[in-house]
Amino acid sequence: SRFHGLLRFIAPKPLIQRSVFLSKEGTITPLEFWFEDGSNSGRDNIHIIFDWNEDLATVISAEQQNQYPITQNTLDPGTIQVQFMLDLARLASLNNYTLVDENGLKTYSNVVESDQRVQTALGKFSTRVFVQEREGSSRQTLIWAAPKLHQLPVRIEQKNDSETQTVFLLESINWRSNLAE
Repeated sequence: SRFHGLLRFIAPKPLIQRSVFLSKEGTITPLEFWFEDGSNSGRDNIHIIFDWNEDLATVISAEQQNQYPITQNTLDPGTIQVQFMLDLARLASLNNYTLVDENGLKTYSNVVESDQRVQTALGKFSTRVFVQEREGSSRQTLIWAAPKLHQLPVRIEQKNDSETQTVFLLESINWRSNLAE
């Protein structure tokens, strides 16, 4: 992601999330996750290393290093979206997801809100809208998943106290396999 306008001065480099994971029979197993905040200082960068032999996730940031106990279905901020897409395509329903990040373990629920058509740079898509939220949090993530694009989100909106904070819109797709066929 790249910021535009005044925000580009806060994060002059791209904001990058990268996950390395295994996928077997529709289940994602994360191995490592990196978040680079786009700033020159990298103050909010994090790195998560999953040790499945010890059932521990080590979260490393500029300020601290913590370890959290994990279970087989624990995900990182990148793989939670991949597992979401796989579950939606395979099961047509969603489970709760446990996420590990710099603040520990959190469980997120997913609820179908509605079906909507969404205009993107690639055209108009029929989507199913899901609300993803953590119990006790005032923050919600709305995800517009397009079945025609293998449940790829074409819009993601983050809200806090019902006020929209961030909107991501799909601008392009570069399929790296025959998935698009």
